[in-house]
Amino acid sequence: MSVIGSGFEASVIDHTGMGLIAYDPKTRRRLDITVMSRTRDSGKETASVNIFKNKHQDREKLRQACKTFGCDPWIAGYVECESDADLYLISLDHYDSKYRSKKKRVVDAWSMSQKSKTEYDLDPQVACIRSTFAHKTWPPRARDRN
Repeated sequence: MSVIGSGFEASVIDHTGMGLIAYDPKTRRRLDITVMSRTRDSGKETASVNIFKNKHQDREKLRQACKTFGCDPWIAGYVECESDADLYLISLDHYDSKYRSKKKRVVDAWSMSQKSKTEYDLDPQVACIRSTFAHKTWPPRARDRN
């Protein structure tokens, strides 16, 4: 699935379990994308991104909201580090079948280990956008803030 230039229309949603609805007018396909993000300090780039808190029934809330609004459930994980960022996009069904831990956990997480990132890169059902930052004066210098 191509993300860039794909023709999807998107709306930000503030509803339990929903974050973004993307609609493809050509196929009439509607995706609900739950977006989880983390900023990582140097040395913590491989820490996982928490997706669902199982005690809060986040997964069930997402599935119910998708059923109500006629959407397919998807997950987006955004991890920003000092010089780059990765945005991963995957259907909930594919995540569950291939990447969700088989052990019962308090939190479902998107692994960011180098081994996992290589696996995602090879998986045609995982879309990834990788950005590299080139900043000259960020964060702003103290004299520029006043």
